[in-house]
Amino acid sequence: MFKTLFFYELKKLVTNKVMAIAFIVLLLAGATMGLNEEGRSSNRQAAKISEDRNVLNGRMLDDALLSELSTKALDEYGLVWNQEDIAYEDAATLVIETVGENIPLSDIDANLFYEKRAEMIDEGMTLTGITDSERSYWEQEESSVQIPFTVDNVNSPVAMANGLSNIALLGLFYTAICLSGVFAGEYRLRTDKLILSSRNGGRKLLLAKISAGLCFSLVSMLVITAAFVAVTISVWGTEGFGAMVQLQCPFAAVSMTQADLIKHILVLLIASTVLSALTALALSELVRNEIAVIGIMIAVNVGSFAAGLFVPNDMRVLSQAVSMAPMTFISPRMLYEFRLIGWSGHYIKAFEFVPMLYLVLSLLLMLILCRHYLQVKRK
Repeated sequence: MFKTLFFYELKKLVTNKVMAIAFIVLLLAGATMGLNEEGRSSNRQAAKISEDRNVLNGRMLDDALLSELSTKALDEYGLVWNQEDIAYEDAATLVIETVGENIPLSDIDANLFYEKRAEMIDEGMTLTGITDSERSYWEQEESSVQIPFTVDNVNSPVAMANGLSNIALLGLFYTAICLSGVFAGEYRLRTDKLILSSRNGGRKLLLAKISAGLCFSLVSMLVITAAFVAVTISVWGTEGFGAMVQLQCPFAAVSMTQADLIKHILVLLIASTVLSALTALALSELVRNEIAVIGIMIAVNVGSFAAGLFVPNDMRVLSQAVSMAPMTFISPRMLYEFRLIGWSGHYIKAFEFVPMLYLVLSLLLMLILCRHYLQVKRK
């Protein structure tokens, strides 16, 4: 009977016109995200651009390469370039992001670049108010980072990391739209009493609804993600995934590859989808109004993003909690969260802890949903 109920609930979700439109829109957004001039160029032009980007692969970002940057740029600050020097432009962008735009490229040597990077990391740690033991932890992590950096063409992993982050955030609103009526629709149509009084209107139906909602959300998000990944690889290629993450996030104080970062973002995408789905399901049962469910979830997500901009770092508990919300956390810049979570005498990095937090919160929401639904049945 559970199988029948599950597929019935899943069918209601799949055949809903609003959900179909939302899925198609998000699928198209995912499939086209990451396209750029290469995607609009001919195959020969795209291959030439990709070849130009690879000319510095394997070079060390040292004095020799930094001096080359100043000779290749069309202006002294490295803001204007010839197309054939696109690889140098990519390297200069990393340097400018680290050192700043006000210093001419000819004045930047390896010592200045890596000293400025160390200063910015120290400033980030100071601003977040970490403890001395946390600082010691990060100093040990930083000691494993290879210096000087090895340059590589990381356009593909950078596009993928940013795109997956955007898809994860769009998924928060997608699940709100799709699952807001799973329970609320029954109350709106006044079929709730009839369903709850039926033989299978209790635990079996509840489990079927939750399972169908989670299955629909996860499968559709994975399809959208797969479409995005396929387009990104077709446009940018498969190079650069083994490169150091500092080529994308220069102030990351951890030894990690671009592929490792993308894996962490994928885990966050899945965990945040589960959390968002169970939030929508719980609110659908508690609030009993589809529009209200969507409104609450939009308000919570937008509100958490706004709170992240205004809550001061010296309010550590609140600030750190807000920083872990999906809207503020899911981004390659999560590597700049230096506040750690203590656990059994050990520290856990935020990007390792947050997926577990999302799953624990999801479990709590499911327990609240089940308790309320079964209490209503008993009345």
